[in-house]
Amino acid sequence: MVKASEELDAVRPLIEKFRGLTTLSDEEISAVLSFAAANFIHRQTMFHSELTDIEKKALDNQIRALFRSGPFRVWFDAMHERGDATGFDVGFLRHVKKVVDE
Repeated sequence: MVKASEELDAVRPLIEKFRGLTTLSDEEISAVLSFAAANFIHRQTMFHSELTDIEKKALDNQIRALFRSGPFRVWFDAMHERGDATGFDVGFLRHVKKVVDE
């Protein structure tokens, strides 16, 4: 993806953002971004499932652990800022924001 993006002059704002914050290579940044997105999508799917109160609490704990700080938080903040433009569920974006900011 990094090579194709460079060859096709694609804009990769998240890679640019991470470049300024870490010493990771573009390939490593792409891996982190993909992993963050996969984790987010997995938890978004869980959020829309029929969960018991205990399972909802466990999900919020997972969200807090993953997206409160570090590279996943940088990724999440960028997605939250873009809102509808991300293709993610806006209701879930708001829920995660509330949980990580508690």
